Amino acid sequence: MKAIILAAGVNKRLQHKIDYPKSLLKIGKKTILETQIAALKSAGLKTKDILVVVGYKKEMIEKYHKNTVYNKDYKKYDNARSVYLGLQQTRREEVLILDGDLIVDKKIIKNIISNKNKNVMLGKEVRDELLFTYDDNILEYMAIPCKTHKVFSYGGIVKLSKGNAYLLKLNLQHKTKWYTSQLVDMKGANDFYVLNVDKNYKCFDIDTEEDIKKLK
Repeated sequence: MKAIILAAGVNKRLQHKIDYPKSLLKIGKKTILETQIAALKSAGLKTKDILVVVGYKKEMIEKYHKNTVYNKDYKKYDNARSVYLGLQQTRREEVLILDGDLIVDKKIIKNIISNKNKNVMLGKEVRDELLFTYDDNILEYMAIPCKTHKVFSYGGIVKLSKGNAYLLKLNLQHKTKWYTSQLVDMKGANDFYVLNVDKNYKCFDIDTEEDIKKLK
């Protein structure tokens, strides 16, 4: 198995707060990146199996981890390009993809990797109604959880089988938006198991100043 950590993006929402990649924010004495790498290693991966896709201030990340691939288009495109570049470095093998700003309990990483299902997404169950709007905040539609279906938000980690990793690489070749939009259109989309993040696990991503305060 190979792990791909997505750490190329610019901190658009936090540019006035930090001037370095979000993956280098500290949790205690260690960066988010270091804790992710440690969690992956504790789950059985070796350093050579962990690839970090870099872009914004890449030299800072390379001080912590040498096995990187550079996304020169990190300012122009969303993360589909980073995932594609990462997948180009893999062979026909299982792949774990992680958002680089995700603070996650190492038990979650271990549970995803060891899960008997070959395709696993991390999900956070949503018990309230979900509102989907256009850019001007005009409601487009509402999703309501019911007895027959649970609703989850994507938690920032996905494990892919050999076949689906290869298929995603093909699908992303000319894509510039988000890699997750391709997951739902894949032939094996119904094969995905959703691992629920419950209250016993620590898992959240860094997007706002409030998130940084939570981190501290």
